[in-house]
Amino acid sequence: MKIEITMPQLYKNYMIVGVAIEAPRLKGWRLKGIIYSKSGKELKQLELNQATFSDKIMAQSGALRMCRYWLDTYGAELERLLKMASSTN
Repeated sequence: MKIEITMPQLYKNYMIVGVAIEAPRLKGWRLKGIIYSKSGKELKQLELNQATFSDKIMAQSGALRMCRYWLDTYGAELERLLKMASSTN
């Protein structure tokens, strides 16, 4: 099984990575998006197991779009949780 990872991209103060995972039985690529803090701590993994793409570039770009969408939708909640966690330490 092949796994292809994009270079990290900065989006709204977070680093996002798109991962394409070869799915030979499905004859395509699955996607996974990972969101990291700027310090490199993994915060969230997003994965669509059912969706497949015909090539790895499309899967990687889909994973990055998924990360951007998640941060646009839930980023404020993530910020609140991170602030709470840092204030308790």
